[in-house]
Amino acid sequence: AWIAESSLFYRKTHRTGERMPFCASGNVLIRRDVLDCVPNFDPRFSITGGEDGHFFSKVARAGFQIVWCAEAIAYETISLSRANVTWLLRRAHAGGNNYALTEMDLDNRWRVKIIRALKAFGRIAQGLATFPVSILAGRAAATRALTKVSLGLGMLSGLAGFRRGAHQPPHSSAPSSDARLLLLSKPEQARR
Repeated sequence: AWIAESSLFYRKTHRTGERMPFCASGNVLIRRDVLDCVPNFDPRFSITGGEDGHFFSKVARAGFQIVWCAEAIAYETISLSRANVTWLLRRAHAGGNNYALTEMDLDNRWRVKIIRALKAFGRIAQGLATFPVSILAGRAAATRALTKVSLGLGMLSGLAGFRRGAHQPPHSSAPSSDARLLLLSKPEQARR
């Protein structure tokens, strides 16, 4: 019950037609000319994950538009082995790490690094400030606070040049035989 209450598996939604700076590859249509200009996923992200975010960031920088379609509903099956605090913290760290690595790969100016570091410290501070109160609100709130800390730490590790191997065991992408949760990204739940 706490895992659904946390909303940590729900993706943020947008209005149809809203332009996006990047996206994930869970449910996407790509014109052929995009692939002619930005031909492939970067193999450096094959172990860490985040190759889709890196790819679509390059697509946006190449001048193509990425547009949200709220009517294109995607279902995601989540393994119960991932429905725990440890996995969520690791995922947040990997996300921050990949975001910083992508940003540095595409724009390695010091100004960009300093802004990313400030954002990382901001996430850490936000998580640490809300954590004591969130404990009183329950496991879902405490986990949300800790994921902010983990996200910020991941950003800092990416800025330092470390690549986190999110796709390596024990978090293999291989199918597991355990039970699964089916989550539908619902706008009213994702906006909490």
